Amino acid sequence: MISVMFDSNVYQWVLSPEDCKIPPYTNDFVKNCETVNAALITKKIDGYLSEIIYQMEAIPKKARKDFFAKNMPSPISFKETEKENGVVGTTICLGQNNNTFPTDRYIDKYLKKASDLGIRIIRNSRIGFPRTSIPENMFLNIENEQEFHTKHNKMGEISDAIEQKMAGIAQIIGISALNARQGKPWFDGLNKSNNTKVSKAFSEWADGDAIAACGGYCIDYFCTEDSGKNAGTLSIFSRENKKWLQKEFNIKIINIKELVELLN
Repeated sequence: MISVMFDSNVYQWVLSPEDCKIPPYTNDFVKNCETVNAALITKKIDGYLSEIIYQMEAIPKKARKDFFAKNMPSPISFKETEKENGVVGTTICLGQNNNTFPTDRYIDKYLKKASDLGIRIIRNSRIGFPRTSIPENMFLNIENEQEFHTKHNKMGEISDAIEQKMAGIAQIIGISALNARQGKPWFDGLNKSNNTKVSKAFSEWADGDAIAACGGYCIDYFCTEDSGKNAGTLSIFSRENKKWLQKEFNIKIINIKELVELLN
């Protein structure tokens, strides 16, 4: 058995191959999705999804800026401290966001199909996000405390490394921080930022966090049809970043066709 985390651009097709029997999907792509679906049913593949699919990517692209501007965590307090070398540090205390990400029939349909196939969902480690309506029994819950912290810390390490590469969350921070008021966190500038740029940056953030979850939980492969062309070299799916992820964290990124070749 191999373990695979499916990206937001492929998970619905492997869960329900009959839904992609329309252009622009080719017959070969449909057959490959059917093969992967059969492998999920027979447990040749241990399937996973990132919770981020039901968070950031549950919001339509054009609505993301407004939604997240209204639903980002609320800063409770700020505290500036000056160190001996003259560097000023800022501590921000954030309040829990008690809102819930919206769902629709489309999301609910594939969530049920995932549940029926025994797909498990890796929780997003970001604090302050609105909650999801995912049933608790669908999450991968690690009972061993030491194992949980090891995986969670690895997730954070990969996420930080991706940010240092100016990929993932770094892109939305870079855009919004420029428009944030002085002394406010980066997301204070969301409302004043370009909608198209923000929408694309949120997609990059989601990709980065999904990859971090895959690596942190030692899942064998991350399956996506995203080649990173639209975001250029800063995309976590660029050719250079794929090589870096495999070298540094043993994260293997493949597409549907390559996954079927592995199964064969």
